[in-house]
Amino acid sequence: MQRDEFDRILQMGLGRALLFLEEHDAEPYKDLILAHCLLNTTYDPQSEGNKTGYLFEIIQLTQDQAFYRDAILAAMKALPAPPEDDFDELDWDASQLFEFGVLFAQQGDEAFRQATYDLLRLM
Repeated sequence: MQRDEFDRILQMGLGRALLFLEEHDAEPYKDLILAHCLLNTTYDPQSEGNKTGYLFEIIQLTQDQAFYRDAILAAMKALPAPPEDDFDELDWDASQLFEFGVLFAQQGDEAFRQATYDLLRLM
């Protein structure tokens, strides 16, 4: 599959990406998958939510889950504190990272559990 097509189906959240990765190596698409994990690329997050669960499944189909785990954790830890007068505003990217934190923590990842608690304290 061409990279631009894979990027498009990730953007749309189509199950074709999951089916494709069940039979093909994810390595050529590693940077695309990571970009979608670190930035909420949902067209309209307010009405659609985000694709964290979908992307978590994508990660599980790769042969390099540790790569994505480490990059997502680093991005989560690097989130700046919201401005004093704007604690109600958590941007869509941070929201997606937070949901990744919850998913990894539910799988027993203590580093994500702590990062999730730390992010909650910032808010």
